[in-house]
Amino acid sequence: MRISLPPRPRRLLTAALFAVCVAGLTAPMASAQGDLDAQLEAIRAREKALDEKVVELQTEYRTADEARKQEIEAEGEQLFEDFQSNVVKQRDALMSAAESAPQLSEPVAVWAATNAFGENNYAKAEQFSKKLLATAPQNRIGLNLLPASQFAQQKFAEAEQNFAKAEAAGVLLQQFASFAEAAPQYKEYWAQEQATRQKQASMNLPRVVFKTTKGDITLELFEEEAPNAVANMITLVESGFYDGTKFHRVIPNFMAQGGDPNSKNDDPSDDGRGGPGYAIDSEFDKPGARKHFRGTLSAANSGPDTAGSQFFLTHLPTPHLNGRHTVYGRVLEGQEVVDSLQIGDVIQDAEVINKRNHPYTVEKNSNG
Repeated sequence: MRISLPPRPRRLLTAALFAVCVAGLTAPMASAQGDLDAQLEAIRAREKALDEKVVELQTEYRTADEARKQEIEAEGEQLFEDFQSNVVKQRDALMSAAESAPQLSEPVAVWAATNAFGENNYAKAEQFSKKLLATAPQNRIGLNLLPASQFAQQKFAEAEQNFAKAEAAGVLLQQFASFAEAAPQYKEYWAQEQATRQKQASMNLPRVVFKTTKGDITLELFEEEAPNAVANMITLVESGFYDGTKFHRVIPNFMAQGGDPNSKNDDPSDDGRGGPGYAIDSEFDKPGARKHFRGTLSAANSGPDTAGSQFFLTHLPTPHLNGRHTVYGRVLEGQEVVDSLQIGDVIQDAEVINKRNHPYTVEKNSNG
């Protein structure tokens, strides 16, 4: 759906478009003995109906008078509820049935693996990819998603082996080429990271909790490698700076970004442009600088020495960000919350739950 509308009407109309395909369609819910292929066909019929309805409602909305636009928006709220109580449940039921089934047809396995990966659920994506390859050993999607989901889970040795199989078959997708290239080096990075974590386990590292609308995220901060970024985070958290800010940029299979004070208002057009009124120097080029793994806390910036309050939390390892963004923490608890975040989810409260017994003073530069 590509609908050029202002934010609020677009949100409501999108809800309507998703839900309108429910009307007049009465496919059965999934059951243990259900025909998974038939259930998938019913879901795809709904999606096709949705695509067709998008064109109709898009045209109607653009030419409708204000009264009709308001009607479409009002209908959207109710239709979205219908969508949630029908289509979403049927999709979830099919995913659950596919997970418990010992074997899957190729279409169902492709659908399940692709959806799981797209939802940042890499353990399930790996499971479904294995089922897919058991049924169709040369399937291109399976040959790519198996190592990609393993790379995302930091199973780098397995990912390296299975990316090699995709390359040998001539089917490696361009979107995963950087993962395939990085896997051998990331085996070493991961060993170093695990050794560092073990060494620092008793070093009383600072911790912060973000209480979000999706659940709590507990962060451990890397004061040894990025002391100024950590001082900045602790200072901002203790001042209440992050309370009420939204995750304004979320890209599945990449990261969730937040920390912009502009996100507190109702105008999304200025999100991503705000900060604390100053900048801090980068620490990604210091000796021992940490790398980007799954669950990394890293500083958003617009170039070297321009970081402020904005940060991002990764869904998977991001090799291309090493040496470009300061890694200053990791998700200790709540990665499943990070994986579920959507644009507009709120940090309701941020709290420092542990810090060392010394002042945290931020060294600022003139780039803010």
